[in-house]
Amino acid sequence: MALVVDSWAKVAAIENFEAVAGELLFRRIFEINPGAKAFFAFAKEDSDNDIYQSEMFQTHSRAVITTVDAAVGLLKTNNMDTLVSVLRGLGAKHVAMNLEQAHYDLVGQALLDTLAKAVGDDFTDEVKEAWVGVYGVIVANMMEGARSKKERQQQPAETEKRNAKTEMEDAMVELKRITVEKVTQALLNAENKALADQERIQAEVAAELERVKEFKAKRDAQEAAAKAQEAAEKAQEAATNLESVSEDPVEDEQMDESLVRKDLDESDILYNQRSCAQYVMDKLFVRA
Repeated sequence: MALVVDSWAKVAAIENFEAVAGELLFRRIFEINPGAKAFFAFAKEDSDNDIYQSEMFQTHSRAVITTVDAAVGLLKTNNMDTLVSVLRGLGAKHVAMNLEQAHYDLVGQALLDTLAKAVGDDFTDEVKEAWVGVYGVIVANMMEGARSKKERQQQPAETEKRNAKTEMEDAMVELKRITVEKVTQALLNAENKALADQERIQAEVAAELERVKEFKAKRDAQEAAAKAQEAAEKAQEAATNLESVSEDPVEDEQMDESLVRKDLDESDILYNQRSCAQYVMDKLFVRA
């Protein structure tokens, strides 16, 4: 890995290395196999010079070299998981080109030639072997990414329907869960409101009962006061009558005489009652 990283650092040290290395790479690809131009939209021009000067070519070639630079950077940091993910994604992106092993071999040979020209004498056989190994990893992961995408694209319609059905069922389950949560929350809110209303009504009833008690107490006090007033008036009337009686001696004597006469009459009645009882007793004893 160190040989790959160090040799690429020499390429990256070249001014505007993305453009320089990109042009070297594609010139070498088309030198080895001119028919490879059919794979690239920018290569449909009649003149090679027009190809390399076009904005489309420069954009594409820079992107290729930038990808290589990123891959070497991931190798340098030993971030292999990310590197594999990037390479497989790149392979899936190029699946429409129907690239085969021969196409990857063509690009690999052109890359080695480009590195040899850019690095010069430092591109030893040992460095070359290191790049061959790394490029093999790159190709393997790109082809795996393309293969996986093709398989997904070739899935039977029934499988897609099953997947769609599963997604729909999952969506319905999620919708049901959300609905249950909303209904539960609504019921909880209603219950809380009912409890609050009940407490409010109880407070209002208690306040009304208190007002009734106060009203009743006030009414009872008024009635008691009225009765006391009436009793006071009667007492006053009795006192007035008593005063009037005390002021008339003749009338007092007449009242005394009347009372004496009444007592005598009551004594006569008692005497007569005793006489009758004695008479009855006598008769009873005679019969016996």
